[in-house]
Amino acid sequence: MHRRFIAGLFWAAMLPSTQAMAERPPADVCTAELGRYSADEQISSCTIDIQSGVLSAENLAIAYHNRALAYEDKRDYDSALSDLNQAIALDPQYARAYDGRGNVYADKDDYDHAIADFNQAIALDPRDPFPYNNRGTVYNEMGAYTHTDTYFWRAVVDFNKAIELEPQIPEPYNNRGLAYAQLHQYDLAIADFGQAITLAPQFAKPHKNRADAFQHKGDYDSAIADDDQAIALNPRFADAYFDRGKAHANKGDYDLAIPDYTQAIALDPRHAQAYYHRGIAYVNKNDNDRALADEDAAIRLNPNLALAYYFRATIYRDKGDYDRALADIDEYIRLAPSDPDGPTERAGIVAAKRGHSN
Repeated sequence: MHRRFIAGLFWAAMLPSTQAMAERPPADVCTAELGRYSADEQISSCTIDIQSGVLSAENLAIAYHNRALAYEDKRDYDSALSDLNQAIALDPQYARAYDGRGNVYADKDDYDHAIADFNQAIALDPRDPFPYNNRGTVYNEMGAYTHTDTYFWRAVVDFNKAIELEPQIPEPYNNRGLAYAQLHQYDLAIADFGQAITLAPQFAKPHKNRADAFQHKGDYDSAIADDDQAIALNPRFADAYFDRGKAHANKGDYDLAIPDYTQAIALDPRHAQAYYHRGIAYVNKNDNDRALADEDAAIRLNPNLALAYYFRATIYRDKGDYDRALADIDEYIRLAPSDPDGPTERAGIVAAKRGHSN
């Protein structure tokens, strides 16, 4: 999770005309906390400020920075980058503009440029905790993408620094918990998610994240309790329904798991994992046709979801469609060549096909 700042303009230093003041929104719209006004309202207000012709270079940089954050909220990353470039050109010592640009680069999965900007923000203001948090978040993403533990440990170091500088903000605890979870340090992860919840009880994500850590420890009841709370805080949190569905499935409660997977899909129709896991639940209820449809959907949404091919191969095998089973298990072996289960399952399909021919 990236943390962003809306910076304040020093309006006392300016003398706009009475007509100009009447024509533009209140000055605090451009500088208001994100979410207080719509992104469009903030963009409009900041644009009026930028075009007013009365801002100092410092305040003009701030207005560009704030408009960029509103553009980022709208996922208009190119406009956000353009504004942040303007802010930095106007004030090369503006640390938060580098931090903001790093976040936009991270949104675009341009991790090298993101890290460089966070490094510059830290060099300009080493006492600001949020560039450390944001750089750590990028390291988490790089670790997940490359399956490299080194990035997760770098993330932990950054989150440690952010917490040292400001121990009362929840984001670094939540994000450090995610790093610990990727490193299979589940007790440390659970403690960090708990601290994030203590600092921000209305924050749904740490509940979901702690639920996932509990699942890894086999504590499915605690996982369900946390997912219940995450859903109560954010009823549109697709991943919380998905996670709760997995916990119910791990307990063998497929009648409870399937509605949770279905709700996750309703909220996020591109949730390939929800289709994959619902397919498994349907098989456990002896409904192979629905299971097959779900695995088809999972693969269509994510053609690299190896386990969906493996599981669909077993469904085709059970239905006696050995050629399709072999095609799927071959694709699984291609995607997961180090898993010995692939060749073993393939041998079983070949044997079943041979036995059926005889």
